[in-house]
Amino acid sequence: MWVLILWMFTSGTEGEGLVITSPEFTTESACRAAFQEVKRVNAGEIYLRGVCTPKD
Repeated sequence: MWVLILWMFTSGTEGEGLVITSPEFTTESACRAAFQEVKRVNAGEIYLRGVCTPKD
């Protein structure tokens, strides 16, 4: 199992905040593909970082 730890910094009319999420994937490649898709959909609107790590 792999975990994508994804953290996003938001700001707007409701204030600033930090959102952290950690979905699980069966393979490293699925984890990396999910992160690439998040970055593509985000298109720079929200500052985000992420890392795929084994779940052990």
